[in-house]
Amino acid sequence: TAASITVNATTSIATVKFWSKGISEPASAFASETLTATGTTYTKSLTSAILTDPIGLTYYFEVTDNTQATVLSNTGKTYVQYAAADQTIPNLRFGSQVSSYQIISVPLELTTKTVTAVFDELGAYDKKQWRLFTYSANDNREYPSFSTIDAGKGYWFIARTSTSIAVGEGKTVAADETTPFKLNLSTGWNLIGNPYNFRISWAEVLSANSTATGVGNLKIFTSGALTDSNVLDRYQGAFVFFSDPNITNITLDVPVLRNKSLGGRVGGAQTIENALTDSHWEVPLYLSRDDLRNELGGIGMHPNAKDEGKDAFDQVSVPLPEGLGFFELQTNHPEVRATFNKDVVTRKENYTWEMQVRRDEDLPLTLSWENHFFGTSDQNLVLFDPATHQQVDMKTKTTYLIGKDTKSLRFMYGSKEYVESKLDSEIPQLGDPYPVPAKEMVNIPFRIPSGGSVHVNLDVYDLQGRLIEKLVNKEHAPGSYITPWQTETKGMFLVRLKIGNSVQTKKISIQ
Repeated sequence: TAASITVNATTSIATVKFWSKGISEPASAFASETLTATGTTYTKSLTSAILTDPIGLTYYFEVTDNTQATVLSNTGKTYVQYAAADQTIPNLRFGSQVSSYQIISVPLELTTKTVTAVFDELGAYDKKQWRLFTYSANDNREYPSFSTIDAGKGYWFIARTSTSIAVGEGKTVAADETTPFKLNLSTGWNLIGNPYNFRISWAEVLSANSTATGVGNLKIFTSGALTDSNVLDRYQGAFVFFSDPNITNITLDVPVLRNKSLGGRVGGAQTIENALTDSHWEVPLYLSRDDLRNELGGIGMHPNAKDEGKDAFDQVSVPLPEGLGFFELQTNHPEVRATFNKDVVTRKENYTWEMQVRRDEDLPLTLSWENHFFGTSDQNLVLFDPATHQQVDMKTKTTYLIGKDTKSLRFMYGSKEYVESKLDSEIPQLGDPYPVPAKEMVNIPFRIPSGGSVHVNLDVYDLQGRLIEKLVNKEHAPGSYITPWQTETKGMFLVRLKIGNSVQTKKISIQ
């Protein structure tokens, strides 16, 4: 490929310069080269040696005659063309675990963009060997319900066997500073892809579209973690939520200027570390199991937030492919036909969030949070598990193990009196022993309601009514307690709680 300009007579020309810069570089990067004519034509070969920019080259000619009058040509552009084997998808993870999934994109206008051509190294589509999804019309769609790989779109991908995947012949997208790539978003979730072959800042995208409202941050899935990000790497895709009551679609310009200072992954959501008594506070909630981690959960308060409907502080649940085997915390909001991972409500003195624990498999999860910024006020934040009747003071603890029987959690914020009254209404005097079934060790929860100390008897009997063991026989102040009982004897037992004249009994199964 070459660029050229022809003049009427070289004898009247003092110099002809070729000015050029990479399309993703700033105007200050323009550099010139003086050309020599062949006849009346000045030519510059556009070889791969100068087409080093990730998008392409923009150029013009400067012609100066003997009187020092200067004329500039129209601006030309040429885009990088890749041969079939030039571009391979970088940083792929392989395996059959959920952590091996990733959201990929292809930043090229491919000559042959069919799925079969792009992933030909993997052979025929076989769900046991590799899978591919996109997101369209509010639904995750698995191949072959779609057929092409398009620039600007993201795709869920997993493959069992390590393979180098060359995407095939293609050209970078035809974009420049005046006509950047157009990213189309519709109401709800959108699975986008990086249209450029370099890392981009989502903050810079939003800044370049300052009149756009209702566009959320990037949600990426990488190395088993579902999290916020402010950076979209090359060949990477992400979920973006868009919601504007006035329009159903929006087009974002993606700036072509490359930010060379971007390092590795940069967190996108600002961490709010305000005390629990401040007008705006948030507590991020992290769920994890083995090498998987969901960092999108949270609770909080803000004077501009709403209890009903979605506001700018809430986080709508990311639509994961069915059967992915992931997990999340959800609050239900039927008024907007959605569930939230993070639920921020208007400022108030006392409040309780109820969050469902959604998981494809009933495996234990670890819930964690930071509390160093909570402050020293009398306001309480207590985690309550209705399945086990366990309570956790979130101001003194930072983790909680969610057992397989737990389906929901409650987060109680407010005064000591409010929290105690909520616990009194939630917890029976004798809770269900857990785990079910138990093996040698079983935990027996019970609660003494408000009103003063009382004498407590907690005993274990066999099914014939014979006393097996006395566990508790003393005064207890109001509050919640968990008493362990360990036995090597298998079978069914009865545990009896006697508080004053009140007697309650539950069964225990030891296997």
